Amino acid sequence: MRLVADLSDDEKIMAVVPGGVVERQFHPNQKDQLSIWFAGDLLPWWFARSAIEAHASHRQLLVPGSG
Repeated sequence: MRLVADLSDDEKIMAVVPGGVVERQFHPNQKDQLSIWFAGDLLPWWFARSAIEAHASHRQLLVPGSG
């Protein structure tokens, strides 16, 4: 993991996980941040719900008892 925390910015940190967000072999998200890691770039990890909503590109709704 590469992480940069600007202590004057209380809205986000900048980070990347080279192994992706899933540890299952052959899952599409296992290596989805590897190219970002190699490029030396970082992704914002927002803290405030309003910032998360403003920057969201997908939404997943989990409904208890539906599965």
